[in-house]
Amino acid sequence: NYVNLKRVLSGQLLVFLFPLILVIKPNLFVLKKTFVLTYKLSVLYLIITVPLIVYFVSNPRSGAEGFVRNFASGSTIILLTIAYHSKRVKIVTVLTFVISLLLMVLLARRNMILYLSLILIFLLIIMYFSSSQQIKRNRVAFTFGLIFILSLSIFLVYILNLDFTYTIERFKITAEEGINYSRVGVLEEFKTDFDSKPLDWWFGRGVNGTFYSIMGGGTDAFGALQAGQREGIENGYYYLILKGGLLYVIPFGLLSIIGFIKGFFNSRNMLSKAAAAIVLINLVDLIGFGIPGLHLKYLILWFSLALCYSSKIRNYSDDLIKRFIAIK
Repeated sequence: NYVNLKRVLSGQLLVFLFPLILVIKPNLFVLKKTFVLTYKLSVLYLIITVPLIVYFVSNPRSGAEGFVRNFASGSTIILLTIAYHSKRVKIVTVLTFVISLLLMVLLARRNMILYLSLILIFLLIIMYFSSSQQIKRNRVAFTFGLIFILSLSIFLVYILNLDFTYTIERFKITAEEGINYSRVGVLEEFKTDFDSKPLDWWFGRGVNGTFYSIMGGGTDAFGALQAGQREGIENGYYYLILKGGLLYVIPFGLLSIIGFIKGFFNSRNMLSKAAAAIVLINLVDLIGFGIPGLHLKYLILWFSLALCYSSKIRNYSDDLIKRFIAIK
């Protein structure tokens, strides 16, 4: 209990306090600070990754996915609002995104590939189907930039003779067996253990809750404290059920769906649509991995949900929002 208390105080509890952001009135000044932080982390990501890119590509256990999740994924909100920002910020953000996606494809990290690909799809939807004047003014430049990046990427793939065989094979297996095929054993153990105590499906087992797994133990990757027990599971929805139960997951899902509808369809600006995209993509992300954690990616999710529920923010014009949150 002493160890668990220290772990909770060191940050575990904070993950489950992030939803309290919803009761705070969204503030564009605070949001600007968050954007600046994500931009600085993108710069740091490039400084670390570019010199080590050969090492990351050649070593599947190099931790490249962790770097993307902790340093680069927060910049997706900047990418989705790219029309607001200066040319320097656009270049850094696009470079961060392209390198991240390329690394994840080469290393066959399916969950991050899906996450980043959905970001790109929503960016295209926002840029080409929004009626905002701010977006219309940037549409031609965006199109030329997109063509240039695609051409450059194809050229680099050809020149460097990059091999995507491993990735293609992994996606073939995923198509045949399902996205969680490699975790079926653990998922079955989870369900069997919870079925033995049906109320746990509704209430979960707490922040440090565990379930029986033959692969659990003192040296478990998730830090299980006793043999045969695991504290984590590599599926976002099951993880939330383990910690908070369906009484946490169901309201979270409903809040997310309603928030997406409000932010994407009942808004006048790019920021609200970008926030809505983040919310919906997270629901998809949870199917594969998408585990909540103390990183900017998860914090931005709750900021995004708060923005979706703010009628005041949703009705701001793009020109007004740009004056407040644009990074120069």
